[in-house]
Amino acid sequence: MATTECNSVAAIDSHCKRIDKAAAKVPLQQLYRSEGASWSRDPSPDEIFEEAANVVHLPSGEWVVYTTATSESGDWVQYVNYWFSKSGRLIKLDRDLRTFFGNMQIIETLYYGCSGEQIKRTTKSLDLETKVPAEPGLEFIDTSFVRYKAVHRLPFYHLMRR
Repeated sequence: MATTECNSVAAIDSHCKRIDKAAAKVPLQQLYRSEGASWSRDPSPDEIFEEAANVVHLPSGEWVVYTTATSESGDWVQYVNYWFSKSGRLIKLDRDLRTFFGNMQIIETLYYGCSGEQIKRTTKSLDLETKVPAEPGLEFIDTSFVRYKAVHRLPFYHLMRR
């Protein structure tokens, strides 16, 4: 992405769509983590996973990382997708939390500019069943997630094939 475009939300969206299209043609690296364990490439067939990551490193040097985390009880699932530039800098993050705690779906998108600062954030709160916009009630419990601003900060970076 050209330096002049890295502070434009429209340019970032367009660029990430191109990355996704290219990523669909490249084999995924799959990584897993079970509770209390470290990340690995080769899970045991009987393990129950707390987190999984699908990683694509494009020939252009860009990265896209699709993560999934879930509670052991199955009360919530959270998808967090990261797009990283050739330099390894985070350019966009999508988060989709689906939880039975308040029956909510929270969809959030964060955009990061040339110098790594957040330039825009959008959030939608929906009823989990009807998909109608709704405000979270008292029973809603949000789930934390980490905003990794650089690809080398990912906890499984050492396992990623470059």
